[in-house]
Amino acid sequence: DVYKRQTLFPLLRCHRSLIYCDDTGGGGTVSSEELADTIAAVNAKIDAQIAQSRQLAQESARLETEASQTMATVTSADGRVTITARPTGAIESVRLQSGAAADLASLGVTITETIARAQRVAAEKVLVSMEQTLGSDSPLVAAVRQDVDTAFPPVSYTHLTLPTKA
Repeated sequence: DVYKRQTLFPLLRCHRSLIYCDDTGGGGTVSSEELADTIAAVNAKIDAQIAQSRQLAQESARLETEASQTMATVTSADGRVTITARPTGAIESVRLQSGAAADLASLGVTITETIARAQRVAAEKVLVSMEQTLGSDSPLVAAVRQDVDTAFPPVSYTHLTLPTKA
């Protein structure tokens, strides 16, 4: 720990071996080489943890940027309605095909279902990215998945088709 590093390391310069007492009242002798090796191993472990923390911070920033730019476009099965949504639920655009207003009552249902699907697909895109970065067993991924299921519950998509990957 820090105390041992600060206290014992200067003693290495003065002694070829060191007598120490541990917290339990026991003690022993450690050669300066053994102590130097122990300190080097602890420092290497700390350096590895710092590097891992930096990598996780970079991945987190990438995920945040990716999530803010993610959108999904979904078209109803009958082709009358196309919706583009963000994973937050924000609707970017609603496009209607000419002649879509022929049956306004069913058009309203089609629009509502297509919006719900587009919102869910956009949120699921972010979840896939999170799973690839953090792992599918990550508690954060599980919490976000639960939030997505609450915010955008699955509905009957009998009138919809899923977009194909380009």
